[in-house]
Amino acid sequence: MGNDDYTERSSREAVDDALTNKAGARARKKAALALGDAMIETGEILWHAGYFVGPDRVIGDWPSEFGSNSVVGISTALQIGGELIESSARLLEAEKRYAAMALIRQVVEVEYLGWAFAEDANRTAATWLHADSEERRKLWQPRHLRDSSSGLFRGSDYALHCERGGHPTPEARRFLPGHSDVIDEGFIWYEICVHGGSAWDYFMTALDRQPSSTPFQDHIESLKSFSTFRKAWENWQADDMLIDLVGTDPMT
Repeated sequence: MGNDDYTERSSREAVDDALTNKAGARARKKAALALGDAMIETGEILWHAGYFVGPDRVIGDWPSEFGSNSVVGISTALQIGGELIESSARLLEAEKRYAAMALIRQVVEVEYLGWAFAEDANRTAATWLHADSEERRKLWQPRHLRDSSSGLFRGSDYALHCERGGHPTPEARRFLPGHSDVIDEGFIWYEICVHGGSAWDYFMTALDRQPSSTPFQDHIESLKSFSTFRKAWENWQADDMLIDLVGTDPMT
């Protein structure tokens, strides 16, 4: 056996060990579920805050009734992401892996959106909130956000998500029961954590860059779902060996 073959086999065995490690699998699942809950509740809190708090309604910066259009934009995207994460997790629990992957592809798009909000928090989230369907087609499709990211998000990664969970293709067999070479569900839980966690970080950065964001952040940190999420996330980081073995591209 050549050195490359030995290294590949050793790496594969290490990944298999990480997938079957009970502490890591348990931590991975709890982190994903807690993340979905935290995103949903945080989005709801920010919706109310953005509706009442902020100067936009007074100065007429945007044609709407919101106090802060950017905070409402962030809250809306957070709620979308939270529902996708929670629903993909429930599908995984029901052993519907392909359906879960279809929703995770949408989580990737929410991650792109979070990045865009974090880059220009005061304008981008509000612009997205008020964009009509034609503007969204011209400016907000995933390819537009990838192009703007200067290589941070790769088209090949998104294409793989589309192949495996966006469009009905033969690649779906790797997520369906009864087929050979089926991908372990541990990887799918990991996908939720990687892309969902990235989206969360971007949204929190966008929120941090809002004027007078401290009261919003203090309220979020007082939420029970946030406390549960933070503890679950720390445990996942400590217990899941896949983090060191796979990195941030578990499906490649």
